[in-house]
Amino acid sequence: MALSMGGNSIINVSIPNKNILYASYMPFVTDGGLFVRTHKKHNLGDEVFLLIDLIDEEEKIPVTGKVVWISPVNQGSRVQGVGIQFSPADSAKAKEKILKYLAGLLEGNTQPTFTM
Repeated sequence: MALSMGGNSIINVSIPNKNILYASYMPFVTDGGLFVRTHKKHNLGDEVFLLIDLIDEEEKIPVTGKVVWISPVNQGSRVQGVGIQFSPADSAKAKEKILKYLAGLLEGNTQPTFTM
């Protein structure tokens, strides 16, 4: 779900399991990032505020970031959405929690993701 606030967006992201987290996480992005399913139009460089509801975490993880990837509609089997690069100031906590859940899944895994 995305809300707009003066040109910036607030996006609530629900990641219920490791499979969705693996498909959404963008480890190739500096400071980490997540692909977010959305039908809302974004442009590269747009600033966004994510509230990530991550698997078993008791509280949502707030992260600011910017759009670095866009998968528009009509891209074959690709899911429509945007890739958000975490801001350096907010990335540590989000990355730490994401990598905890993905421990052992990233190395050598060739399963497709929402971006690659």
